[in-house]
Amino acid sequence: MAGQLAGLCELLKALVGSDSDARKAAEQKFEEARNGAPNQLVAELTGVLAASSEPWASLELRQEAVVLLRQCCQGKRSVWSDLDSNVRNQLKNQLLATLQQDPSNPVRRGAGSAIAGIVESCAEDFSQLMTEWPELLNALSTIVGGQGDAGQVTACLGVLKELVPITGEELLKKPQTTALLQNCLSSSSAEARSACTQLILQMVEDLEEEAVAPLGPLMPAVVMIMKDFAAANDQEEQLKEILESLISAVDEEPEFFKKHGLQDLWTLLLEMCKSQHWADTDVRHSAMEAAMSVAEGLCEDFCANKEGQASMEQLVVLNIEWMLDVEEDVERWTSKADETEDDYEIDGDTVEIGEENMDRLAEQCCEKDQMEDVFLPLLFKVIRQALGATNSTWRHIRSCVMAVNQVVEYIEEESWIDHCITFLVPHLSHEHPRVRFSAFSAVAQAAYDHDEYVAQNHSEQLLPAILKGLDDPNVRVATAAASALSSLAEEMDEDDLEPHIEELMTKLFTRLKLGPARTLQEACLSAIAALAEAAEELFAPYYSHVAPVLKEIIRTATSEDKKMLRCKAFECASLVGSAVGKEIFLADAHEMMQTLVTCFQAGFAPDDQTREYMHEAAGRVAAVLEKDFKPYMPALLPGIMKSLQQKPDEVEAGKDVDEDGNELQVAEVAGKTLGMKTSAVEEMSESLTLLSQLLDSLEDASVEFLPGICGSLMPLLEFPLDGKLQQSAFECWQQIIHCAWSAANAGSCDKSVVGQLLGEFLKATVGMMNKFPTTEEEQDSQQLQQLMLQSNAVSDVLRKSGKGFLAKTDIADLVKVLVMLLDRISLSEGEEVQALPKRRRKGQEAQSAADSDDEESDDEDFEATRQTVRCSLVDVAGALMAAGRAEFVEVGLPTFMELVKRILPDPSEGKRSLALYIADEVVDGLGELSVPYWDVFMESACNSITDKCAAVRLYAALTIGHASLQPIFGKIAPVAASQVARVLQKHGEKHRRRRAVNSDSKQTAQATDAAIWALGMICEHQEANVGGDTASAWRMWLTNMPLRRDREIAQKASHQLLELVVRNHPIVASPEQLPTVLGVFADVYKTRFSNPILDKEIAAAIARAGAEPVKRFAAALPERQRKKVDSILKDGSGESNKQTDADDMG
Repeated sequence: MAGQLAGLCELLKALVGSDSDARKAAEQKFEEARNGAPNQLVAELTGVLAASSEPWASLELRQEAVVLLRQCCQGKRSVWSDLDSNVRNQLKNQLLATLQQDPSNPVRRGAGSAIAGIVESCAEDFSQLMTEWPELLNALSTIVGGQGDAGQVTACLGVLKELVPITGEELLKKPQTTALLQNCLSSSSAEARSACTQLILQMVEDLEEEAVAPLGPLMPAVVMIMKDFAAANDQEEQLKEILESLISAVDEEPEFFKKHGLQDLWTLLLEMCKSQHWADTDVRHSAMEAAMSVAEGLCEDFCANKEGQASMEQLVVLNIEWMLDVEEDVERWTSKADETEDDYEIDGDTVEIGEENMDRLAEQCCEKDQMEDVFLPLLFKVIRQALGATNSTWRHIRSCVMAVNQVVEYIEEESWIDHCITFLVPHLSHEHPRVRFSAFSAVAQAAYDHDEYVAQNHSEQLLPAILKGLDDPNVRVATAAASALSSLAEEMDEDDLEPHIEELMTKLFTRLKLGPARTLQEACLSAIAALAEAAEELFAPYYSHVAPVLKEIIRTATSEDKKMLRCKAFECASLVGSAVGKEIFLADAHEMMQTLVTCFQAGFAPDDQTREYMHEAAGRVAAVLEKDFKPYMPALLPGIMKSLQQKPDEVEAGKDVDEDGNELQVAEVAGKTLGMKTSAVEEMSESLTLLSQLLDSLEDASVEFLPGICGSLMPLLEFPLDGKLQQSAFECWQQIIHCAWSAANAGSCDKSVVGQLLGEFLKATVGMMNKFPTTEEEQDSQQLQQLMLQSNAVSDVLRKSGKGFLAKTDIADLVKVLVMLLDRISLSEGEEVQALPKRRRKGQEAQSAADSDDEESDDEDFEATRQTVRCSLVDVAGALMAAGRAEFVEVGLPTFMELVKRILPDPSEGKRSLALYIADEVVDGLGELSVPYWDVFMESACNSITDKCAAVRLYAALTIGHASLQPIFGKIAPVAASQVARVLQKHGEKHRRRRAVNSDSKQTAQATDAAIWALGMICEHQEANVGGDTASAWRMWLTNMPLRRDREIAQKASHQLLELVVRNHPIVASPEQLPTVLGVFADVYKTRFSNPILDKEIAAAIARAGAEPVKRFAAALPERQRKKVDSILKDGSGESNKQTDADDMG
């Protein structure tokens, strides 16, 4: 036999050998044998296992043989179906024999894995397994039941664990199964007890709750085994494996553990977390992860009562204690300023784990709406106890500060933000540098997560501390202070900055020039850029001092270790230039572009981190120079186009790295696996972003470059590896259409060019949409993502192209495609319906507003679900309405109204929300032309304003708000106003008090915003028809202003309020309401819920009213709002003076 298998033995030796060339050759031979002679290969590998008693069949060769057998019999490349029946039977019999007879436990376990691989290939369920391999379970049960030694039992239990998805439910129906498990749990073999415990936990993880009920009585024994292993000195590996199984089971079925011995398990896990005797620290880490899984899975229970809250408190205390294990050598910690991105490499794993766990607990409590009511009071109770203890040190303070740092992101109520800032401020001046560093880091986090609120309410308190921090003798503390300034300054008003800007710039400038750490210089550059963006005109006097230093850094910081410093200088220079404007920045912008052009022409390595900074800097310079940037296009475009022409190659299935270890992005396309280096995909994405910025800046001046750009972009519309890259390509097409439209209007090209480009785009994109699968089983997440991208792109491109480019037949054909796709896509059973904001309009009519308001909406990028895809398809219909109202009414509207009529009465939330989404699109887009179809949906829309589903409430309120513009709406105005009032009475107070963070609160906030806006629309346009006390309706609207979630309708509502005040509306502009009105303007002014145009109009209106009466009405407002009103007055007066000067010059 040895002679017959000599060739295979040599192959096995080569596969396990250290010679890489021989191993590669052996791998090739194995692949050839698997593909060309699978029967011979499997028979020979089986023969190696059968020869376990022969000297030539060494342990090493047998181990490799079972590994290869599993590879042959499992997964997509399984050859099981190609094997002759006699080879299959020989293999099955030999694997069972190996389980019982092979002297090596690793080989037995390998045989068990191979058995599981065969079952995967031959059986999809229990009955099929009993047909294909009827003797398997009997053989395994016989061995486990007492006829095998500990090694055999352990191996068989391992097989049963892998077979749980197929066999578990049927086995648990038999009483003897639980008796068998109970017997194994009491085995004298630690390995068998561990394997049985893991099998039980696998059943809990994989099977339904009802099926695993018989396992409940076994849980005390499971916990006792873990306890025994924890007390032993030589069973940590088994304990770690059990803990990993426990984590997976708890993640999947936390309720099972709640019902079966939770308290004993919880107590044991906490004891294991506290103990530090472990030889392998992973045991302790796994115990903590298991405890976290329990807390996350049972979060509502842990927050529901005193007993549960006590458990949550224990976990918080434990994690804060883990965070104490920090490096105490300050000099060593300080010396690492330029070497590590964070402190975990210095402090160790427990600190990182503890901090991440605080984040996880806060996130979970936030999702369950228990953050403010339970978690934060509990956290600060623990903090008070920790800091009040007699053994409290700087390490305890640092841990508590970092705990706040980790959870502040999830806070909704403003009073708790205040509480956190109040807690942090004293520690900014603590005697220990690590405490000061952590406190500044936490302030930076709070300012980032709650940007506007912290900047507007706490800048006076924080800026003096930051100024002091910039002078801190410890370089890392000074760096953290500069980072906190960057976060804070982004949302600060010019008035708040003005008293401090000179001192801030002096200190930043000094630190920038002197260092001594590169990271400090980088932080200073970021802070200077943030100040420039916030200060705008106030920054101009400092430009002449800053610019030479930035240019010097760009010129000299060319060494490898200063690459990032140079990138930060490019970033800072471009942001400063954007802030001071074209006139001041012009000369330096051209000088900067000369350097950037040199970098672009030299090219970038695939993993060059400087490339992204260079691209972003060039994009900002283009935005400042606008059409004056055109001379640089010939130098930049070749590199951009070359980047975009990269294509994926076919790669081996299952590989996510190439031969050089580079990470790959892969996708299955038409039966092939395509892949490309992740760094190359990122380069392409950055190139597309830059290209979009260049087109946006040049507009009609880019028309001569469009043909070459279109040629490179068209293939990317079907780029298979990255949805975001596809999205960027679609967005570039929008810019192309807009540039062509602008050029046509300017006379730079014929209007037929726009039609030609639009036709090419629609032909390609709608063609791809038509390929969407017809059955739900085929409609995977990737295809949904593709369709949503395509639909959004068609919608936006149609709006960019304007009117007159689509024929009636084009509209009719596209409507057929849209309705066909809407019919194909329905919500899966149990799929949640979310209240998502409608996508922002990107048509020519919105271009000026977009130009003045370039921040992205919070919810601009939706996850591709069946719901969001359907909404995107309806958005295309809305774009068709904008492209040709009359044509759509004739050839498209009847079809969509038939769809609404069919799905609106359906009880499912998915269909009703879709029907109302369509209704709103029709009423908004067609106005009075929609009225003949109101009988189809308007009554239902009115009734649905108070629906239990937030998505239905949202789209119903939007429909009502848009409909209120039509005179005929007066018939239902009283009922609609009453319905909206009910929503605001229920949700208004919480909406005003809390910032939406978790999913449910975001959806409720979205729907509530729509209700507030709808009430304002009804009050204004149907004031005579509202009925009852009109003044009360107006007061309710004002009391709930401003909107807090949906940025687009928030701006509409604020603009509506401004117009009413300017028109001196008798109720809105009455002396009783003006303090409220001023408070609303103070809350929205220069925030993301406004825009520069609206800000300017608010400032002008308030300035016209006169400082004395405005201040009198603002006297009753909180200090924060009074300061904002003063700022608005100052800005408005400045604009008025500029206009007066201009008039005088005229």
